[in-house]
Amino acid sequence: MKKALFAGLLFVVLVLFLLLLHGLATSDRRAEFINMTSDLLEAHVEFQHDGSFTNHFRYTDISYCTNQFVVAGTTYQCEFTAERDQFGNFGVLAITTNQVFVWIDKKRGVLPLFSRGTPVKFPPGL
Repeated sequence: MKKALFAGLLFVVLVLFLLLLHGLATSDRRAEFINMTSDLLEAHVEFQHDGSFTNHFRYTDISYCTNQFVVAGTTYQCEFTAERDQFGNFGVLAITTNQVFVWIDKKRGVLPLFSRGTPVKFPPGL
C-alpha cells in the first residue's frame, strides 16, 4: 500500500514538474518574440526618421523586405523582416510600411498579428 501511494505521489510530482518546465519554456519563447517585435519596431522608426537603419541588434537579424502579401483582400507592403534562431524553423516576423506586424509562417503562410497600439497576438505554436 505504501509503495503504491509513494509511486502515485512521485508520478504527480513528476507531472507537475514537467508542466512547470513547459510553462517556463512557453513564457521564454513569448518574451523572445516580444523582444523581436521591439527590435523590428526600432528598425522601422529609425528608417522612418533617418532614411536607413543599422542592424545593431544582438539576437535579432533585421533585413529589408519589399514583398507584398494579400490576406483576406488586404494588401500588406513589407518593410523589414526579423529572424531569431529560436523561431527559424517556424517562420519570420515582418513589419509593414504602416506598422502592422505579420507572421510569415513556413507552413500556414502570412498571418496578420497586430499593429502598434493594439494587443499583441502571438503566432500559433508560440
